Order: sequence, then structure tokens, then C-alpha cells
Amino acid sequence: MKFEIITREIELEKDLKEYIEKKISSIERKLGDEKQDAEAEVRVGKDGSAQKGNVYFADIKIDTGKNVFEAKEIAESVKAALDLAKDEVDKQVRRERSKFRDIVRNSSRKLKRILRGFKK
Repeated sequence: MKFEIITREIELEKDLKEYIEKKISSIERKLGDEKQDAEAEVRVGKDGSAQKGNVYFADIKIDTGKNVFEAKEIAESVKAALDLAKDEVDKQVRRERSKFRDIVRNSSRKLKRILRGFKK
């Protein structure tokens, strides 16, 4: 999977980059066959809409060609915002995979019922 990291108003340090790579790789494992063509874009930075204090955002967008998974979260630290966004994208990926699995199971059941009818 190809991915790009875009920062706004913060410095991309080595430990933050490694942390982002770790989070993206955990999502990548769950994509299955779709991960070959997938492209990820991660945006992190300070949230300009906050009136005072340090408020950070993390925006993760993964485009697999078939599906687009997106999440944007705001938290008091960059890593906390990344964790929240990653959890949301994970939830979306799991939902999509379970939908596909249910479709396959239902069509298999229907085919089995049809084939039982021919045995008589």
C-alpha cells in the first residue's frame, strides 16, 4: 500500500512517522486482497478552529479502488487523534468485510437449497 503523510503546523518527527506507519500497517492487514491497489493519505496537525490550548486533528483516508474509508478525529494530542481515527477506519473496514462475507454465505445457502431440489 502506498501512503502519504501531510502535516499542518507541526513538525513530522521520526517517532511520529513510525507511529503513523504502525497504525496504517495494522489497517493494511485487514484489507486482504484490496491492499495491493490501496492508497492511504494521513493528515495530522493543529486544529485551527480551537480557541485556546493545543488541539490536534488526524484525518485518515484509504482508497482501495472499490471502497473509500475515511475518518477525521480531534483530540488533545496527535497520537490520541490518530488512535481514534484508526479505530473508526478499522470499524468501517470490518463492516465492509462482514457485508461481503454475508453476501457470499447467503448466496451459498440459496444455491444449496436449489441443488437439494434437484435430488428428488
